[in-house]
Amino acid sequence: MEADSVNWDTIMELLPVGEGDDYEERVKEMFELFNVNDQKGLTVFEIENGVVDMTQTGDMFDSEKAINDSFSHASRLKWEKEKSMMDKLDYTQFKLFLRILRMTYNFYEAFNYIDSDGVHVITRDIFCEDATKKVLERWLGPREDWAEEFDSIDMTNKKGDGNVLFREFFDWALNKNIEFQGDMGVNQ
Repeated sequence: MEADSVNWDTIMELLPVGEGDDYEERVKEMFELFNVNDQKGLTVFEIENGVVDMTQTGDMFDSEKAINDSFSHASRLKWEKEKSMMDKLDYTQFKLFLRILRMTYNFYEAFNYIDSDGVHVITRDIFCEDATKKVLERWLGPREDWAEEFDSIDMTNKKGDGNVLFREFFDWALNKNIEFQGDMGVNQ
C-alpha cells in the first residue's frame, strides 16, 4: 500500500519524541492510558490497541506489523527480565518502542510504502534520493556515501542487483539507530 494517502503529520504529532519534562509527561500519560490491567509493563496487545485508538490508523492502514516489530525490538534489547515481564515492556522499553515505531512510520513515508508483510523492495536509487537521505540521517546519523551504506545491507534474499527488501533494510537501520541514538537506558 502506498503511504502518500496517510496524514503522517497527525500521527507523528501523537507519538512523543525528544527529551525534557513535556516528553516524559506525554510518555508517562500514554503508558498509564495503555496500561488497562494496571501492571508493571505493557503487553503488545495493550500497546497495539492504544496506538491504533490514539492515532486512529485502523481504517487507514494495517499498523500491526510496525507495532509488533517495534515491540519485539524494544523487548529484545533488554538483557535481563523478570519472568513476569517476559512478554511486556517496562516504561523505559516503552520509550524505546515509541522511538522505533516513529522511525518505522518515517521510513514508510520516505519510501512511500506501508510494508505490512516485509517484502517491499527498496531500490538503490530511491534509497539515495535527497528526501530519503534526509530521513535516514535523522534516524541513523550523517553518512558520506549512502550508496555504499546501501551496499552494506545484508542482501541474502536479494531480489536483483541494486535492490533490498524492506525487512533487511529495517533490521540494518535499527542497529544503526541504536548505535547513533543509544538504547535509551533499557539495561540500567
